[in-house]
Amino acid sequence: MESRPTSHSCYSSLLQCAHRHRRRLRWDIGRILDGVKDGLRLCAEAAAEGIASVGVDGWAVDYVRLNENGDAIADPFCYRNERTREAEKRVHQIIPPSRLYALTGIQLLGLNTIYQLYADKMAGRIRDQRGSTCRNM
Repeated sequence: MESRPTSHSCYSSLLQCAHRHRRRLRWDIGRILDGVKDGLRLCAEAAAEGIASVGVDGWAVDYVRLNENGDAIADPFCYRNERTREAEKRVHQIIPPSRLYALTGIQLLGLNTIYQLYADKMAGRIRDQRGSTCRNM
């Protein structure tokens, strides 16, 4: 008789990993990674037959900026951070909301990555390929 794949959830964590840094809401990336490691360890301990695969679910609007060595530059901003309010207005001055929607097909929400990236650009956190800080588009 053929065995069928099974799914078992042995670890689920609603991570309360956001913290304030200089009045800005950021994710505690170290705490998140520790939670992932703890979860994988607990799953490995619970699976006597071994682990065939691991599923991960996450929200796709936040990002971690890395240096040239692949290390996090800082804890990433949380999508709930209010820093995108002005960036959203400025992006819409460059690309009208109707055109942005036509290009991306995504719902226009202030938490979208495009507004987060533009907020980073406005704050001088993004550099061009030559290493110069990008201040204006």
